[in-house]
Amino acid sequence: MISSSNNGISDFVIVLQTLDHPAVIGKVGIWAPETSEIGFMLSRAYWGKGYMAEAFSALLDHLWGGKGGEVRRLIADVDPRNAASLRTLKNFGFREIGFKEKTIETHLGWCDSVYLQLENPNSEGEGESLQGRSG
Repeated sequence: MISSSNNGISDFVIVLQTLDHPAVIGKVGIWAPETSEIGFMLSRAYWGKGYMAEAFSALLDHLWGGKGGEVRRLIADVDPRNAASLRTLKNFGFREIGFKEKTIETHLGWCDSVYLQLENPNSEGEGESLQGRSG
C-alpha cells in the first residue's frame, strides 16, 4: 500500500519524527488519479492525536497549490459507520453528495458508501459536478 506511482506527487506516507527514529504511521493522498478519489489511513495507536488533520491540511495545501497537478475536486467514498473519517472530511469542507447501499463486501459483511466532494477553491469555473452520485 505504501508503493504508488504517485508517491511524492499526490500520494504520501505520514511519518512521525521521534528522537529515536522516524516511524511511518499512515498514508494520505489521491489513490485513484483518474477520479481524484482521496484515501487515508492511520495506525490505530495514533488516532485522536491530530496527526491526520495535520497531514490532510498539508495535502490540500500541496494539491491546491498546483504541485499535485490540476486537481479541480476531490471525492471520497466512506463507510457511513466510519464516523471519524466522515468527521475529518467534513472538517475540511467536504460535503455529502450521495449514498449507495452494499458497495463492497469485507470481513465485516456488506458495507454501504457515503460519497463526499470538495471543490478546489482556486479552480477556474465550476466544471462537472458529481452531485447526486448513486453508483
